[in-house]
Amino acid sequence: MTDRRPWTAGTVAALAAMASTGCVSLLPKTAPEPLYRFGGDVRSLPGGGVTPASPLRITVTLPVAAQGDALLALTGRRAAYISGGRWVAPATDLFREAAERALGTHGPAGPGTARLTLSVTRFETDYDAGPDAPPVVRIDGTLLLAEDGRGPRVLTPVHGEARAGENRISTIVGAYDAALDQVLAATASALDRDAQSPARVRPVQRDQAISGLPVRPR
Repeated sequence: MTDRRPWTAGTVAALAAMASTGCVSLLPKTAPEPLYRFGGDVRSLPGGGVTPASPLRITVTLPVAAQGDALLALTGRRAAYISGGRWVAPATDLFREAAERALGTHGPAGPGTARLTLSVTRFETDYDAGPDAPPVVRIDGTLLLAEDGRGPRVLTPVHGEARAGENRISTIVGAYDAALDQVLAATASALDRDAQSPARVRPVQRDQAISGLPVRPR
């Protein structure tokens, strides 16, 4: 639709002045929200298995509502995003980077490739004690491991939980770090148990007894 309102000389002059300075702004000026990072201090966890011949490839999936740079919060049945701060990058990227730093020496060894998928079903700030009380951060997920082109198999569910000391974004971010540490520690333990399991360590016997009778060596 064409705007047919008359333009005054003053209006035209003002628009020309703004255009010449390159400072045209149609939105109110607001202070930028602080940016936060979780998992920034995560390092390789102690007690790892042998270093894989090929790096463990890691994929992280988060619920759609938690994939971006906003902090998801729940109060009862209501969901919203916390105002006053955002993640410095999409949460999926920060989670994956933290997992890659922590799990680099864990997992199966050998020439084949292995892909670990952390399928996260909950990544949220839960105001379980009311909207003004310190919330608890909860992270739930399942570990899926695929090797040598085979389909993924479930290793174990993982869970991390930490309550913020105060109802402030900086302390909530600290709770995300603590909950993530728990998840990654559980992931490392699951990978190590799987790598050291008898079924993986014991070589496969190509000649096996049939009906209780030994097979002659070739």
